[in-house]
Amino acid sequence: MNHSIITIPQHGNGRLYKTSICRYYEYGNCSLGMKCQFAHGLDELRNPDDPIPFQIPTLDSNIIITNYKTVLCKYDQQGFCKNGTDCPYAHGQNDKKQARIAPLNLKKTFYNKENNDDKDVELFLFELISRLINDISYQSDEFTLSTLRKVQSLIGEKSLRSATETLCLVLSSNQRSKQQQIAYEQIYNGLVQ
Repeated sequence: MNHSIITIPQHGNGRLYKTSICRYYEYGNCSLGMKCQFAHGLDELRNPDDPIPFQIPTLDSNIIITNYKTVLCKYDQQGFCKNGTDCPYAHGQNDKKQARIAPLNLKKTFYNKENNDDKDVELFLFELISRLINDISYQSDEFTLSTLRKVQSLIGEKSLRSATETLCLVLSSNQRSKQQQIAYEQIYNGLVQ
């Protein structure tokens, strides 16, 4: 992964770097990690008047945006969108993509269950992985199957947070087929109901 770094002067946009808590981190689903411009915990939080760090990490092209083109652009529907092809919203039904919200739900489930009992989390994750491995849509995808088996090992080692993070990465990948996405959502919804 490319670790791009830019130098930010002591004024301008960098002034707000890490001055508020990341709302996505609070819910356990910030996909930006160390490159997030918001604080991930009180230890990263800084006062806007504090000196700006010399180097601030920037995003790179390896970040997967999971909600890209999943909602219709209201400006395009009104006849003009100033962003054109660069718009993150869909311009018409043919441009609209399926939302990839399932990994977010998985993380919420993990954090809700984590506060209660690790055994519940372990059983939930193990059942989810077992059903995914046995689902026909995953059978011919060797990379995903090997990753799911790795997640099973992490569960066996009681590394539940690592198991959840790895599972979310593989499930949010744009390499998942439509059948795999649908299968996951059906399996997940069957387990949480």
